[in-house]
Amino acid sequence: MSGLAEAAASGADEALAYDSLKEAGLEKNWGKALEKAQRFTSLAFFFAMMTGSAFYDSSFINSCLNGLGINFSITAETAVKAPIFLTFISSLVVLGAALGMKDPFEAEKMGAWETMKLSFRKTVEAGSWIWKTPLPFGILLAAMALDNVIRQFLTIASAYWNVIELPLATFGLVASGMSLMGVFIPRLARLLADRFSPNQNFFLLCPLLFVGLYGISYAFPYWGIVPAILLYATMQIMNYLVSRYLNEEASSDRRATVLSFRGLSTNLSYGAVSILYSGLIAWIKTEGIPAQVMGRKMNEQDAVFVQSLGWFPWYFIISLILVVIFYRLRFRKN
Repeated sequence: MSGLAEAAASGADEALAYDSLKEAGLEKNWGKALEKAQRFTSLAFFFAMMTGSAFYDSSFINSCLNGLGINFSITAETAVKAPIFLTFISSLVVLGAALGMKDPFEAEKMGAWETMKLSFRKTVEAGSWIWKTPLPFGILLAAMALDNVIRQFLTIASAYWNVIELPLATFGLVASGMSLMGVFIPRLARLLADRFSPNQNFFLLCPLLFVGLYGISYAFPYWGIVPAILLYATMQIMNYLVSRYLNEEASSDRRATVLSFRGLSTNLSYGAVSILYSGLIAWIKTEGIPAQVMGRKMNEQDAVFVQSLGWFPWYFIISLILVVIFYRLRFRKN
């Protein structure tokens, strides 16, 4: 349900931004606008990571209050709710920005039932357009192939930092550092989009992702962070390229719906690979755990985890082959 809700909401923000540029005759600047948006998003995520962890700590908050001369203390139970309050405050800012928007077209007033029927018809039309059009169909397939295995790694990233022997205190710093990659990666992605075709960029990202997946399968102590950086970079480049290509290809009347299909398809593929990963863990446990994995003695949990990482690059190769075959069969007449 969460993934479905996210898919339904996703795309509207980008579609509104692109349509606003198009209304002003600036749609050619979409690549630069998207680059800046991703850069500021990364900075905001970094700020949220740093402040969020601090506001969970009641002792930190109380020391700040004392430093300001405020005679007031907050309990640990109250501090846990602080990030929720901060999220509410930020949502009010977003609401204010949304209320300031104006639709350049006068929408016809319709009842709830007519609105639902129109929305359903537009959803079907957008899905049909994707199914019949090679470029958006291929972009969604490519996004599914690249996205799901990276997101699965991100889900278990804390366990990976543990097996490559990073200190526990650095986990948050590593995540924050990875988010800061979004400051310069979007510029690289824009250059790729300007110079190469979608096919060329896809087959450029595939070996980059494979090298990253192959690297994490060895779980090298400390140095294992390097292939993880490749995965983060691939994800950020892919997000930029998919957003840019779909916004430029789709017409205004279906743009938001097409972008929602992107969110839905990637969430479905991520859910599927999560189920497969759970089955893989169960299968590895039934096969027995060796005394050493990658020449290192590990406890059972870490050994199972490292063995599961060895399947990631080969899963990606298989899924990539299936995606290419499916696309070729779908548009073999073209």
